[in-house]
Amino acid sequence: MEDKQGGPAVVVAARRLAHEERLLRRLDSTKWALAAASGYLGGQALAVFPGIKSLGFWGAVGEVFLATPIHVTFTLLALLAVGVWWPLRAWMHRRASRRTIDHELLSGFARHTDSSLQGHQLEGIAWGLGQTVLACPRPQLGWKTSEISFTVERYPYDFQALQAKMDGRELQGEFETFRTGEFTEQFTRDAERLMITKRPSAFTDNEGVRLAMRYTSWSRLQFFWQRLVSNETRARLVDMAFDDELIEFPNTLTLHLVVQTRDSKILLTQAHRLKANDYPESWACSLGEQLDPSDVANLSRDCAAVWVRRTLQEELSIYDEECDLNQTRFLALTLKADVINYAFICIAPVNLTAETLRARLSVSSREDVEFSDLAFIGVDEIPAELVSPSRKYHPSTPIRMIYTYIYLRGQNQLRQALQREFRKADSRA
Repeated sequence: MEDKQGGPAVVVAARRLAHEERLLRRLDSTKWALAAASGYLGGQALAVFPGIKSLGFWGAVGEVFLATPIHVTFTLLALLAVGVWWPLRAWMHRRASRRTIDHELLSGFARHTDSSLQGHQLEGIAWGLGQTVLACPRPQLGWKTSEISFTVERYPYDFQALQAKMDGRELQGEFETFRTGEFTEQFTRDAERLMITKRPSAFTDNEGVRLAMRYTSWSRLQFFWQRLVSNETRARLVDMAFDDELIEFPNTLTLHLVVQTRDSKILLTQAHRLKANDYPESWACSLGEQLDPSDVANLSRDCAAVWVRRTLQEELSIYDEECDLNQTRFLALTLKADVINYAFICIAPVNLTAETLRARLSVSSREDVEFSDLAFIGVDEIPAELVSPSRKYHPSTPIRMIYTYIYLRGQNQLRQALQREFRKADSRA
C-alpha cells in the first residue's frame, strides 16, 4: 500500500526523477544532433561572407540561410538544437551532478520500508518489515560463532513491567485466561523458550556480542503475538524495542540462517502451505530456527555453533563434515516488525553444490519438514529480487538478502546495484 511505501510524495518524487533520467539519457544518446546542427550553421556561415559587400550582412544571411523552404527548415532545426537542446542538456547534467546516489537510495529504501519503522532509519538498514538492531561493525567480516556469547537468567518472564506501558491492562490475568483457553485449543503442549532481555551493543574495538537471555514460554509468546501485537500497537512496540535498554515484552531469538552452496548459490525455501501461522507458501532466504534452551545448556561451549549445527541437521540433513563452522558468520541482529520479534542473520557456506543439496533433500528424512519447495539464486540476483521480487517472499527475507549481499559483495556495490534497480523500476512505473 502507498502509505507503507514511503507516502505519495515519495512516489511522485521517484517518478519525476525517473522521467528526468530518461530525458537525460535521450539527450545524451542524440549528441549527434548537436554536432550536425553546429556543422550546418558553421558551414553556412562561411558562405555568408562573400555576399556581405553586395547584399549587406542581413541580406547575405537571408540569402544563405533562408533561400528555399528546405533551407528555412534546416536553419530552424539547427537553431533549436543549439539554442534549446544544448542548454537543456547542460542544465540537466548540472542538476544530476548535485543529486547524489544517497538521495536516490534514501528515497528507494523509504518506498520499501514499512511505515512503523520510518522513525528509526539511523539505527541501521531497514527494508519491508525488517529493521537492524545491531549490525557487525565490520560487515564484510561478520562475527564468528565464538564471538557470540550468552548469559541466561533462570527466573521466568511475567507481564508486570510491560503492563504499565500497555494502557494499564491487567495482562497477567488476560494471559492466564488465554493460556487455559485458546492456547490449549491451538497447541498440544507448552514449552520453555528464551528471550532477549537487554538490547546488545557492539563496537569496532570490541567485536564480540553478549546476549542477555531469560526464560519465557511458548504460551506467553502466543499471547503477546495474538493479543498485544496489532496495527494499533505496532509502532509503540517498535519504539520500545529501540528506545529502551531493557526489553520488557516476551520475544524469541530466531536464527535466520542463509545457506550458500559450494557453487555460490543462495538457498531459498518455500514455507509449507499448512504452516498457517507464518506466511504459508512464502519464500525465505534460507532457514529459520529459534534458539532452544538445549543450545545454551552449557555456556562454556560455543553455543552459537551448537545452534547453527542443530539447524543444519534438522532442516537440511547437513552434518559437520559438510559445513565448515569456522567459516560461518553472524551478520546482524534484526527486529521483525510484523510480530515484534528478534532474529540473528547468519550465513553458512556448505560443501555441497545446489544440485547435490536438492538431491539430498529429495531422498532424506528430515527432522523438521517446514518447507515444501526450494530454489537457488545467484548472489548478483539479489538487488533485482529486492526491488522487483519474482516470488512472494517472507517479510524477513529482504533484510536477510541485504546483509548477505553486503557480506559477499560489499556496501558500495550494494549501493550501486540498488541504484540501478531503483532506476529500472521507476522507468517501468
